[in-house]
Amino acid sequence: MAQHTTTTHPNRAAAAARRKAQLLSALLHQEASWLGCTEPTLCHQASKRLHEEDPTSQATMQCKSSADLGLHQAEYARSQHELGLTETHQQVHLPRLVQYDLYHLLDALPENRDHAALDGVHSFFYRADAQRELLQHLEFYQQYEVVPCLLWHASNPLWGAASFDAIKPLNPFALKGEADELALLQFVADHIHWPRADWPTDWTDQQVAVLGTMQDKLDRLADFAHQLADRGIVALFRPYHEANGHWFWWSNLHFATEKTDDPTYTAVIWHHTRRYLEKVKGVDNLLYTWSPNIMGSWLTAEDEALATAYSHGVNVNEVDVLGIDCYANNLVKAVPAGPDFREQALGEALTVLAKLRTLFPDHPVGFTELGASYHKLLPGDDPAAAFAGAGRGAATFSKALRWRFADPNLLPPHFTIFWRNEPGLLEFPVTGCSPEMDAVVADFYPYFATREVALPASGLVL
Repeated sequence: MAQHTTTTHPNRAAAAARRKAQLLSALLHQEASWLGCTEPTLCHQASKRLHEEDPTSQATMQCKSSADLGLHQAEYARSQHELGLTETHQQVHLPRLVQYDLYHLLDALPENRDHAALDGVHSFFYRADAQRELLQHLEFYQQYEVVPCLLWHASNPLWGAASFDAIKPLNPFALKGEADELALLQFVADHIHWPRADWPTDWTDQQVAVLGTMQDKLDRLADFAHQLADRGIVALFRPYHEANGHWFWWSNLHFATEKTDDPTYTAVIWHHTRRYLEKVKGVDNLLYTWSPNIMGSWLTAEDEALATAYSHGVNVNEVDVLGIDCYANNLVKAVPAGPDFREQALGEALTVLAKLRTLFPDHPVGFTELGASYHKLLPGDDPAAAFAGAGRGAATFSKALRWRFADPNLLPPHFTIFWRNEPGLLEFPVTGCSPEMDAVVADFYPYFATREVALPASGLVL
């Protein structure tokens, strides 16, 4: 197969390589776990406003502009000042990592707003809007040396170019149910790194269409990555996350020929996607992340079994950053008996991460998604009390951090990226819900590395 590559300027490539090496070194040698937030306009005090508004309003689901970003920063700064974490309301502890979903750019509405009101999943942007606004956000954070992490909820390529609104109520992450679907997905995994000029003429129309759909998305990703590189931005990129679950089309359970947990094709599509972006499209400013979902079976696994279960067929030596996705409710088998379930679940997850740091000492290891599941009802709760009241967090979340981070012989995660808050979902603790949760917010910041800055008054919407 001939290799057709997109070349980049050698000076830019060298600068990107230097920035990537510096970032990896900084993650490996930090003094405290870097704090990260997913779509930070939906975290902190700004999230409480989302819960108070109509959850069916798509205007509450996603930051629309840099003005909204300024509003978020102002609320965040004010809440931290009220808790005594900063001296003035213009000081703020920014996260060191900010995570955004590339769905907005790669799978969202194409070039018109005709069906924007129907798009009930992530974004009411069309692609040009999404690209412009995301660039604004990442440029804002770049000035404070906050690192972007790019997540991708890729819709099934067998659905074609249809966005979420066009295929509701079907699940775009799921399988399509066609008899030859497995073969087509395996075909995509095997050939996603092939330049189009090398495609054989004997491929079927369906093979060409499905592979073309997937490569179109990667081409848009490459264009965006080049724009980041032009601005000197290096980003973490974590495609095909939680592949050891069953809820995404790239899951091992779906790729397997015999419907067993065979990691082969998930590993193939992960590695071939990196090869396509780097060798064919010339992308040189991404650090690639592998991030399976933590499983209960890992909690007692011996080292060799844990390493195998974690890597799941992926060659860890070709991965830059290692992560796990963890939600407190995933590690309990029954309805929790009380608020202590968060302490227990997080403590067990931190133990697994410490083992992974020992197994893979040359890699940054951390939480790529962490959810405290504050919205999960406790026994006897009234649904209206889901976001407030005694026991809605108490200090249980901080106890596990204190236990893990206070012992120098125990290895904490290099980074901790919390999942976002949204209507009906509270994964990151916020102020204003209850005194107990206010105490959590005030208590856990000392365990994380943040970027304490004084935001310019002109950038705040007070």
